[in-house]
Amino acid sequence: MSATIISLELPASFQYLNVLGACIGAMLEHVSGHSDTALLIYNVQTAAQELATNIVAHSFQDSAGRFAAQLALDAERDCFVVETRDAGSAFDPLQDERAEWRVQENTVPPVYELVSAPEVAWDAENGRGLFLMRALMDVVTFQFVAGENCWRMEKSLSGRGAE
Repeated sequence: MSATIISLELPASFQYLNVLGACIGAMLEHVSGHSDTALLIYNVQTAAQELATNIVAHSFQDSAGRFAAQLALDAERDCFVVETRDAGSAFDPLQDERAEWRVQENTVPPVYELVSAPEVAWDAENGRGLFLMRALMDVVTFQFVAGENCWRMEKSLSGRGAE
């Protein structure tokens, strides 16, 4: 098998987001060939924490619920993949006027790739999630499938992608 996969189902609560980060750190700490493993871990953890924070705060709006996360260390493709699914409030990328999204061709339902998101002042209370996810990961996509918000983020392990 060319990929190591960890699947999690977490309560939609801020107190459990550290579990996601701990799993990412454990999976990436022995990656070889990356120019800065500590920075790689920090960047992937930060992007995943921002995504999970958005799920808890916006999709569930602090109400009860659960979300799934799948982490994959894909040796064959030389990348790390974070995927989440939640059945909370639907996210509509077309309603987000601040970010630029590209619809991938021939995808049903459509897959939206996050092209860019504006930088937000660091002292702003919120609004940094999409910017950080895009800045720290090589690919960020969203798809609404069968009543679920489905996010996918990829990070190259060779050090060639966004640092």
